[in-house]
This record gives sequence, structure tokens and C-alpha cells, in this order.
Amino acid sequence: MLFGCPGSGKSYMDAEIVNELTDRGYKCRFTSLLAILNDLSALVFDNRRNYMNQLCERDLLVLDDLGAELDSGYSNQVLMQIVTLCHRNLTPIIVTKPYHREHWKRSHLTELIIAKHRNGPTGKIKLFFKDDCTKFLSLNEADA
Repeated sequence: MLFGCPGSGKSYMDAEIVNELTDRGYKCRFTSLLAILNDLSALVFDNRRNYMNQLCERDLLVLDDLGAELDSGYSNQVLMQIVTLCHRNLTPIIVTKPYHREHWKRSHLTELIIAKHRNGPTGKIKLFFKDDCTKFLSLNEADA
């Protein structure tokens, strides 16, 4: 899961990961829960099931900007379905979640949580997004 202020480079980092893996032949999908909810609203029941299965039959699923959708029982149910299907298929998920400036001392701070699929969290890395050159730096480099 990537946390950070809007504009801190979370989506950019996710897109770079997806592009690199896709170039190497992996099946990846970069989307948002809001886009999934919109897609599902246009489908009938059987097609919804197929859509959800296809969504999670990938080598990587990226859910960008979690929380942009209205918090409802339906959106939570769809999110839990996605997590369950991906877990069943052993599909890794990367999730980005925006924090607003009042939640961070620095406006370009991003926290990367590194976790294994079944064994829980293994650590956190705080990165600083330098937007003038589109680069992530360690906090020590950012202070220099």
C-alpha cells in the first residue's frame, strides 16, 4: 500500500511498476475501485461475475486512489470481493491511498509498505517525491 499526499507520486510509481512488468510479459491491470464500480454498473449479473474473475486473473492488480469512491456498503462489498478473488488466485495487489497535507509534515512524503502475500507486513519505507525531476529520494537525501 502506498500512502501520500495528492501529487506525491504514488500513481506515477504504480504506473511505472505496471509498465515495467507489462514490458516483461506479465499481465497487469492499473485501475481504481471507482472505475470498477462504474464498469460493474453497466453489466448484467453473469457478466459482472466474469468481469470480476478476469480482473483478478492477473499477475498484478493495482487499485489507485482508494477512497475516491463514495463509502457505501456496495463499494465495500466489491472491494472485499476483489481482495478475496485475488487472494484465491494468489494475485498481488498494490493499493494507493491519498492522505491530505494536514496528515503529513511534508507535502511530498510517500510511505511504501512492503508486505508478503500471506505472511503479513515486512516493513515500511518513507520516500520523498521530488516532483521537479520525477524522482523518489530517501528522507536522508531529501534533507540534504
